[in-house]
Amino acid sequence: MQRFRDLSPLKKKEATFGWKLVSPAVILIGLFIMYPVLYNIYLSFFEVSLTPGAPNKFVGFQNYRELLTDPTFWNSFGITILYVLITVVGSILVGLGVALLMNKEFPGRGIVRALYCFHMLHRLFQLFSHGNMF
Repeated sequence: MQRFRDLSPLKKKEATFGWKLVSPAVILIGLFIMYPVLYNIYLSFFEVSLTPGAPNKFVGFQNYRELLTDPTFWNSFGITILYVLITVVGSILVGLGVALLMNKEFPGRGIVRALYCFHMLHRLFQLFSHGNMF
């Protein structure tokens, strides 16, 4: 990959134009993602009052200490890890199994492949036309 200063004038203009086109989206996405994340990290050091107008009390790392010593948290964390492992490994195995099955010769393989592709195109159409896949 060439450095910017080593590019020809036309390539420099194209690269600059590309950044000009992309930068508003990058800035907006960055703001809409980074602001809530940083604000929630800030709030995690406070005991937040749900009463309007009541001040929040600074507690430092106490919220984190309580979280890390709570057995319910660790139980939920373990269940989440187990769920992720089962679903990821299961999805990979099912996908690999279907791919291997579709790669073998059998009567009606073309029809099955066409139906599968039609199903995937239908889902894609649903996503883009209705905003959800279910």
